[in-house]
Amino acid sequence: MRSFCYDGALGSPAQALALSLTGAEQLATQMAEHQEPRTYLPRLPKSLPESSPLARLARSLAANPVGDSSALHLHTRGGMPLQVIAKNRKWGRDFWNDLVGPTLHADLDCETWIRGPVAPHRDNDEIHTVEGVRMVDLKPLGMPYAWPETRDHAKWAITTKRDWVCVGDINRMISQEKRGGGTVAFQDKALWRALSRIQSVK
Repeated sequence: MRSFCYDGALGSPAQALALSLTGAEQLATQMAEHQEPRTYLPRLPKSLPESSPLARLARSLAANPVGDSSALHLHTRGGMPLQVIAKNRKWGRDFWNDLVGPTLHADLDCETWIRGPVAPHRDNDEIHTVEGVRMVDLKPLGMPYAWPETRDHAKWAITTKRDWVCVGDINRMISQEKRGGGTVAFQDKALWRALSRIQSVK
């Protein structure tokens, strides 16, 4: 079985996610329908049929989607479970408050670039909350670096009481309700513990 790597959320080849062909095609379908990506320099095997969702993703996509969101359950080739959560620009709600928190059934601390009004902390089900990380401080990990969210273009979140880590491509601002985007959520106790130590929501 062929292996495909998706690094749209994790950002570097060293941290890429290796997926089976079936998993890659499921992800391609979600991306085409919910994130409206623009691909460049696609390198697909000649044996891949034109009907494959991966081939569809390499072509120009329709620019008039129906408003929708999606949570896709996948496993990497190594067996790590993932939840790939996405919404398109016509869904019209807050991504982190109204989709990621309820999907993971958890409150979130969310570190993103904030340059405008932010949605209320509590989501529409009046259960889950999202707090914005205001400061990242690496001193608890032995590194003399710290910075406020105003100097950081990262887009990650952690659950407050469980070991979910989310790495994505959409900021937490009301203006982002008009953009498609997503996040990859996975459980990693060591990374979750480290991120819990270096972030402050106050």
